[in-house]
Amino acid sequence: MSKNEWINAEVQKPLDGETVLGICWGRRKWDGCILEGAYEFVEWSEAEGWALPEFEYEPVEVRWWQPLPAAPWERGGEDEAD
Repeated sequence: MSKNEWINAEVQKPLDGETVLGICWGRRKWDGCILEGAYEFVEWSEAEGWALPEFEYEPVEVRWWQPLPAAPWERGGEDEAD
């Protein structure tokens, strides 16, 4: 799989508790804001399913996702973030 390939969420899920970039659909609880194909940071939980860590959307549907790249200091060879 290439770095920029989107993963079908029906075929494969991230690791439990992993935050990824997802293409999402959903409605925010407190003001009714609607997501339709929005790019969002989402978290997968085997117990709870998909969730947007920053907002309360229910339910959130993720159709495709990508892992986040490692930070420069996690790859080695570069200084830590300030």
